[in-house]
Amino acid sequence: MLKKYGAENVIIGQTYSATTKVSHTLTYGKGTTSSLGVGVSGSGTFGSWQSGGTTSESTTITNSYPTYGDHHGVYYKTQFNYAKYRVDCVSYGVTPQDTQHRTHYEVRPTSYFGGATTTSAAIPKTMSGTCAKYVNGSHFQRTTTSAVSWANGASLAGDAGVDFSSETGYSNTATVDYSFHATHYLCGTAGSVGGSHPHRFVATGTSSGYKP
Repeated sequence: MLKKYGAENVIIGQTYSATTKVSHTLTYGKGTTSSLGVGVSGSGTFGSWQSGGTTSESTTITNSYPTYGDHHGVYYKTQFNYAKYRVDCVSYGVTPQDTQHRTHYEVRPTSYFGGATTTSAAIPKTMSGTCAKYVNGSHFQRTTTSAVSWANGASLAGDAGVDFSSETGYSNTATVDYSFHATHYLCGTAGSVGGSHPHRFVATGTSSGYKP
């Protein structure tokens, strides 16, 4: 390890409402695993990092976020510790002259830190034919599916010069939650809300979905 960057903000979920009388939130429960991007560089200098795959880190606590409402999109964030490493690789040959030394640098997460913050997010377009009707008083939770990978979900631009990716799947410990206080619709951006890959959920006032 060459340098500890400390706690960095990471997007771990999102909810959206393009209508009124729908409340929405997210719970990031203890044990939830997030897939976080690793940066790789030949020089280790500021801004030189490229994607080098991902690694997984799990939360050690449960975060319950505020509830949001009308015409609002939200990114939910927490913090993970990151550090910079030098990686030395040695390939031994038959003779000392054949031995090769290679060095590269990595920025990767080291542990969960904590915290619960939010920022506003633009409401995305939904796909046609993905909207399901929810009557007044109904409640929607999604706890199983692949979620969304954010290319710039981990905010390290200030320390490393670039941001890294993040992804959290909805599971029995990471849950999106929509409560309907009027009869409306819930739509997916890549498929139906009950399907295997809805990606993002948007509450709307009509069955035709939302088109920004």
